[in-house]
Amino acid sequence: MATWYISTTGNDTTGNGSVGSPWATLAKAIASSALSDTIYCASGTYTALPSAIPARNIIASTIGGAVFDGSGATANVTVGTDLLETTITGLVFRNFVSGSYGIFRSAYGTMNTFDRCVFSGFQMLYRGANQDGGIVSGSWTLNKYAPFTINGCLGFDLSAKIGAPDPVILFGNRANSIIKNSTFQLAGTGFYGIVDFTSGKLITCANNIFDSLASVPWGSAPAATPIHCCYHNVTSFPSGTGNINADPLFWDAPNGDFRLRAKDGSGNPNPVLGAGVML
Repeated sequence: MATWYISTTGNDTTGNGSVGSPWATLAKAIASSALSDTIYCASGTYTALPSAIPARNIIASTIGGAVFDGSGATANVTVGTDLLETTITGLVFRNFVSGSYGIFRSAYGTMNTFDRCVFSGFQMLYRGANQDGGIVSGSWTLNKYAPFTINGCLGFDLSAKIGAPDPVILFGNRANSIIKNSTFQLAGTGFYGIVDFTSGKLITCANNIFDSLASVPWGSAPAATPIHCCYHNVTSFPSGTGNINADPLFWDAPNGDFRLRAKDGSGNPNPVLGAGVML
């Protein structure tokens, strides 16, 4: 397994993918690397996502420093490949519109992982049946499962695509998926719900914050009960151990600062702090 590098100052023609001569795009790095290789993304703003990220470890050289900005483009990226997973760590993705299978679609038979990533300015789409949508979706077909793990991620400024029927944020179809230690804030109404795992399996949902600027439903995830989660402006949230219905008291959410305040304006302690469990 080899290690490769991309940079906004790199060159897809003259570069060789080394730290001293990086490529310029993730698409070039994927096309020139092998399954299970690692690709480091230097800090800077990239303008395009490839159509597939098959079984690579994609890592930001500095957590939160590598930004992929779609400028409103539609994205539908297949992540992983049969039985070989992709792990994406520390990248920022912003200003993408969901394609018919979600912005990121977990490939069949793999447990793909998004770790400490940021998703912002997304417009969500949901089309029903196996044509699912959302930030990350786990589809199922040909008797193959497509689960995903989201850990330590932040999603905000997430809105429903105008005219899209029943958008969701996270979708799973017969997929044993995990959502933990993450924060999601929805920007408005028009959602079917935050999740749709009606035909899937959300086996772990813990230590998350689900917040909305306008009232939205939780959705459907009958296979798992969220635990130690905070929810705010979310209706029909399941009862579960340690769940809290409260304003999470973000420090400055309109400007992207989702740190939690210690106290509210009246001096009352933030009930969310210290309410989680070690996973």
